[in-house]
Amino acid sequence: MTLEHVSCVASRETSYDYQEFIPALLPRRTLAELTSQQLRPTLRVHAFVIVAPNRDKTKMFYAKILTPLLLTSLFASAHAQDQEKYLQAFPEAADGMVRFVIELPHKARGEDAGFRVEIIVGKMIETDGINQHHLGGEITAQSLEGWGFTYCQVKEFGPVASTRIGVPPGTKMVEQFVSMPSLTIPYNSRVPLVVYVPKGGEVRYRIWTASETTEKASEG
Repeated sequence: MTLEHVSCVASRETSYDYQEFIPALLPRRTLAELTSQQLRPTLRVHAFVIVAPNRDKTKMFYAKILTPLLLTSLFASAHAQDQEKYLQAFPEAADGMVRFVIELPHKARGEDAGFRVEIIVGKMIETDGINQHHLGGEITAQSLEGWGFTYCQVKEFGPVASTRIGVPPGTKMVEQFVSMPSLTIPYNSRVPLVVYVPKGGEVRYRIWTASETTEKASEG
C-alpha cells in the first residue's frame, strides 16, 4: 500500500468516486460545483490518496482522505466568491482618500463571537527613536447604507504629539509607524472589512481571541 499524489490517479473516474461517497455530506449547490472544471485542479494540487491493490478499498480511501480536503477547498472557494461579491457594494475611495480591504480568515457562524478585530491607522514618520509619538485623528465605524455592512474611516489626520524626553546630540532620526488610537470591532469574516483613510496613511490590524474559560466575580 503506497501514498501517492492524486495527480497520479486523477481522472473522470476519481470525480465519480467523490459523488458516490459524499452526496449526503454536501448541499445541492456544492455537488453541482464538485464536477465543475474550475474545482478539479484544486483537487489535484492539494489531495493525497492511498492506493491499495483492491479497487473497492481504494474507493473507500478516496472518500475518507479526500473528502475533508475537498470540503475545505469548496468552502474556501465559496468564501472568496462571497468576499468579492460583497466588496462591490462598497464605494471607491473619494478624492484624497485610499480604500484598504482586509479579508479576515473564515470563521463559522457562532464561532466568530469569540474574536475581535483591532483596526490601527497611522503613518510612517521620521522620529528621534526615543520619544513616544502619537498621531491625532479618530477611526469611526460606519454602516453602509442599504446593506448594513460595517466599514471604518478616518476623515483626516491630526497633528503628531510626543513625549519630551531629552535627545542626546547626534541622535539619528528613524522612520517609525505612528498611529492614532485604535478601534476594536466585532469579527465578521463573511464580509470584507473596508477602511478608508487619507492618502499617505497605512492600515494595520490585529485579531483578538477570547479565552475559552470565564472567571466568576465575587460580590462586594
